[in-house]
Amino acid sequence: MSKNKFDIHEPSEGHFERFKNRLEGENLTSERNKNSSLKWYLAAASLALLISLWYNFKPNEKTGYQLADVSNEMAETQSYFTNVIHSEIKRVNLQKNEDNTPIINDALKRIESLENEYKNLSVELKKTRFDKRIINAMIFNFQQRIEILQDLLNQLDNIKNKQDENNKQDYV
Repeated sequence: MSKNKFDIHEPSEGHFERFKNRLEGENLTSERNKNSSLKWYLAAASLALLISLWYNFKPNEKTGYQLADVSNEMAETQSYFTNVIHSEIKRVNLQKNEDNTPIINDALKRIESLENEYKNLSVELKKTRFDKRIINAMIFNFQQRIEILQDLLNQLDNIKNKQDENNKQDYV
C-alpha cells in the first residue's frame, strides 16, 4: 500500500469481538498484577511493622529497675533526689559564663559518670532482685551527685564574690 492511499476495507468478521476480548484480557492481567503487587506491599509493610514492634518492645537486658520499682518509699526518695538534682543543675546553668565554664563542664562530666554508674546499678538491681546493697549504692550515687552540684555552686559563689571584690577595689 502506498503512502497516499487509505485503508478503506472493512476489518474481517469478529475483529471487534477479538479486539474487545483481548483488551479485557489485558485489563484482567494488569488488575491481577496490581493485586499481586499490592499484596506484596501489604506483606512488606506488615513485616516492617512487626519488626519495629518487636524491636521497640523486646526485653532489654541493659535496662534495669529504678529505686521507684522497689517500694513507694523508694519512689518518693528517687523523686526527691531527682528534683533536687534538676533544681541544682538549673541554678548552675543560671550562673554559667565564659569564666566558669571549665569548672562547670568538669563537674557535669563527673555527674554524667555517676549517672552511667547508676544505670549499671539499676541493671544489677534487676539481676539481684532488689539487693539492699545495690539499693544503698543507688542512694549513695544520688547523694554524690547532689554533693558535687552543691560544691560546684559554692565554688561558683566564691568566684563571683572574688570578682565582685576585685571590681570594688578597682573603683576605689
